[in-house]
Amino acid sequence: MLGVALLVAGCGSKGDPGPAGAEGARGEQGPAGVAGPAGAPGVAGPQGPAGAAGPAGKDATQNGTRLVAKYLTTPDGARAFAGWHDMQLGADCAFMSTSAGMLCVPGTTPDSAGSVPGGLPVLYSDSACTVVIGAEAGGCATAPPGFVQLPAPPPNSACKLPAPPALFAFSPTAVAAPATAYANDGSGCASVQTTGGTIFPATSVDASTLVAASVE
Repeated sequence: MLGVALLVAGCGSKGDPGPAGAEGARGEQGPAGVAGPAGAPGVAGPQGPAGAAGPAGKDATQNGTRLVAKYLTTPDGARAFAGWHDMQLGADCAFMSTSAGMLCVPGTTPDSAGSVPGGLPVLYSDSACTVVIGAEAGGCATAPPGFVQLPAPPPNSACKLPAPPALFAFSPTAVAAPATAYANDGSGCASVQTTGGTIFPATSVDASTLVAASVE
């Protein structure tokens, strides 16, 4: 009987759980996971406004105080350099390498018949056709030729640069032609009939007054 009573007493109900223990220390951070695949690119945003134009580069064509650049332009916006204009002389000019340096020389040269644009013969005062006095007024031209170049004789050595051309400025006002004048039509210098005619008188232009340039 005593053994049975002890067995019954040992089978009582389970007690309540005890309080939670203190939080343990945090463990070390694990390694980063493998990166996922890149997402698809987003839609491009609208184009921003154009920035302000930058300053002209050193190699850009720039106007000087006397020479200004001329340009060819088209309705669709194309633009190209077309040469220089000498503001002091009031004429277009082109650079020419001469024994006096790189000079911007205005004017044209007479054609093979000794005429300048408009068919105006260049007239001389001497039978060797070396002293220019003007251009015969008339023909198809309605204005004087402006400036005319008479190329200098070629140098006696291929290693030398040619002298600057003899340059003449022609007056816009016609005057009476001299009684005697000469012209060179390509076959030689010969006298021409000028009685009653008029000429655009010519004045020699010193090459030292032209714009000189240097190569940088």
